[in-house]
Amino acid sequence: MKRWLLSCLKAGLIGLVFMPSLLWAADSPRVAVDQSPLGANKADIGLITTINGNNHVELQINPGGQGCSAGQYWDIGMGGCTSAIKLRTVAVSQACDCSCPGTGSCSASQSGSYDVFGWRLPTDGHELVSYNGPTSWGACSVTSNNCQAAPPPDSGGGGGGGGTASVGDTYRIISAMICDGSSPDYYTTPVDTPISVRNAIINQYRGWEGGRCPEASGYKNWVANVNKYAYDLWAPNPGVPDEATYIAAYSNNTSQEINAAADADGEKTQAGIDAANYLCKLAANELFGSNVTVQYYLYSGNKCLVTGI
Repeated sequence: MKRWLLSCLKAGLIGLVFMPSLLWAADSPRVAVDQSPLGANKADIGLITTINGNNHVELQINPGGQGCSAGQYWDIGMGGCTSAIKLRTVAVSQACDCSCPGTGSCSASQSGSYDVFGWRLPTDGHELVSYNGPTSWGACSVTSNNCQAAPPPDSGGGGGGGGTASVGDTYRIISAMICDGSSPDYYTTPVDTPISVRNAIINQYRGWEGGRCPEASGYKNWVANVNKYAYDLWAPNPGVPDEATYIAAYSNNTSQEINAAADADGEKTQAGIDAANYLCKLAANELFGSNVTVQYYLYSGNKCLVTGI
């Protein structure tokens, strides 16, 4: 049979088309090949083809051939034998550490993701998982923050709670950043942005070293930023986006951009405290002149200790 088939092929009398589950000769009935006894990584028929000097193709047919190499399977998306490929990405999250230097409590979480590798097997594409890739974690972000700074120094006391007032100093506590509705800039436009999202922006800042709240310019920028994303998501619908859409816009877009900007300029570390000190100095100089000494009151959010008045 084999010699007859090869002779016919050389003579160009018949042609063969190979498919994973079907072998047929031109102008002849189709012959179904039983796959049931074969493993998922085995081809029904192994084919070895060579082209001789006369450009004729010779086929060697090995029923039940060796199929895919060890460690490989036939993936229907790739259309052939392959090592494990990326099937999908899985999003995960976990709690992470945050602490209050004074009193109160906080909680934080971080998002991450990992890739799943394996194969989509014939015939229905069900997954055969080989392994999971490493998890890539994002920054740790505060989800709730009830931290309170240590009490400020009393009128006769030395430095306390991050301040540097000395005995005999006259000092004042002023505000320089936006922590809540007591700041006139808290309700900055666009007015559509809900309170829950405004507070989420503030809490994201407070999760960084020093626990400061955002400055007016940054806060206004992020309120407008999340508003734009919310309206983009809401576009198919009339009117103002609902609160759930704003929350999605913040979680999926604005929060990531805030983190990226903070990572780029070091706001999550000492550079953020330096920025708070600078903002306090601007506010104090406007109120008391340039001869005063000013320091951001650590973890207070927006308080500045002014001495030398």
